[in-house]
Amino acid sequence: MSKSNSKLSAYEKEDLKAFKQANPKAQFFHIGRVTVLELNGGVTVSIASLSERKLRPKVGEYWASVRMERRHYIPLASKALFDSYAAEQLAYGVAGRDPYADGIQYG
Repeated sequence: MSKSNSKLSAYEKEDLKAFKQANPKAQFFHIGRVTVLELNGGVTVSIASLSERKLRPKVGEYWASVRMERRHYIPLASKALFDSYAAEQLAYGVAGRDPYADGIQYG
């Protein structure tokens, strides 16, 4: 079985750049193969294929932004219930990893 190695095209790079400029409050979190995007009380996830030889965060950001623009996200009842800590915890949960085992310390 051959291994894939996704890269963004020039168009996709421009699209991601435009998304970030249009949404300066967008927060991306990367934990292993998982990218989580939080924006305006919504959360979406992009997971890299197991066949990827090299993980590229921008590819995860692009696909998460596409999902957000297409309204494929989890809406949250209250933005106050979700913050960067929660987004990071979600990323670890989806990735099946323990943030404390990775040396992350929370106050």
